[in-house]
Amino acid sequence: METHRRSTERHRAEPRRAPAQQAGAPVQAQAPGRAEADAPAQAAQASAHALAQQLAQRLRALRLDRQLTQEQLAERADLHPGYVQKLEAGQRLPSLPVLVRLAGALDVGVTDLVAVLDGAPPAGGPTGADPLSAALRTCTPRQRALILDFVRLIQSHDV
Repeated sequence: METHRRSTERHRAEPRRAPAQQAGAPVQAQAPGRAEADAPAQAAQASAHALAQQLAQRLRALRLDRQLTQEQLAERADLHPGYVQKLEAGQRLPSLPVLVRLAGALDVGVTDLVAVLDGAPPAGGPTGADPLSAALRTCTPRQRALILDFVRLIQSHDV
């Protein structure tokens, strides 16, 4: 009984606090207007959306240039076809490991894949499709090795 009385007396002696000022609760400063607080977040979201749209167009152009379906690209990159569809729709931004897998599946460098995000034109034109690149994509690894040897031979003779 005496402990109950002491605790009651202690609570009576303490000043009353507003609910936000309860002991242990963080003290919050006056928040700015809702529109001001959301402006940076909205700008970042708009920027991410714009990047996703640019990457989506580039990814789709490269895939179509290689005459691949979304399912074939997904299989080559070891991704779910639905994820590839969302990437091409601009609904997702891939992580760096996914970009590396996509670039490998499309036989381009990661920098070629993301060059559009920096405003730089991708190598080899808008889709990276020059006749030599297109022909090389259809070659076997052995044929590519022979072509590379031939190119080196030509370069060494200054032809």
